Amino acid sequence: MSLLLESIRIEEGKIMNFDYHCERMVRSAIEAGYRPAASFPGRFIPEGSVPPSGLFRCRVLYGAEIIGCSVTPYYRKEIGSLRIVHTPRPDYSLKYADRSQIDALFGLRGVCDDILIVSEGMVTDTSYCNVAFERDGRWVTPAAPLLKGTMRQYLLDEGIVEEGEISLSDYMSCSAIRLFNAMVPWERAWHLPVSALEAK
Repeated sequence: MSLLLESIRIEEGKIMNFDYHCERMVRSAIEAGYRPAASFPGRFIPEGSVPPSGLFRCRVLYGAEIIGCSVTPYYRKEIGSLRIVHTPRPDYSLKYADRSQIDALFGLRGVCDDILIVSEGMVTDTSYCNVAFERDGRWVTPAAPLLKGTMRQYLLDEGIVEEGEISLSDYMSCSAIRLFNAMVPWERAWHLPVSALEAK
């Protein structure tokens, strides 16, 4: 069985959306076929490893138990363009440590900064982010993304985005696209015009 991975944002000494991450870790471990103990995941971030200031990523590797946990500075990369990549739907419903399928698709980006994965005519995710499209003044995120991210779930719970179908045939009627994940919250999400999407 492939090990699982969780990325958690630590900002100004605070562990962000921690409950969302713990819930997903338990659910993912069970769905992946592991048998975690009742106490899983427990206190897996080492004492004294949460910096009091700055932006950091806590990377957790796990299966039935925590295999490793590291805290490193996080540096946001710039994304200004997306290559549309058509592919059969990759199996990434769980956040696997093995990203070889996604990395292979990312290699098709050409001169663009990232990819937008389209399966069976429907928009899913980029290589690292969930997405939302602005449509008629509302922000709509695909109802069937490759991975249901913790930030995506938080935004749904808060009513900031809503689920909907976004087909490749109608995305040009949207006015903008936002990219977000656990490390990049909504207020700092990449905000691109739909013209930044390049068909392959």
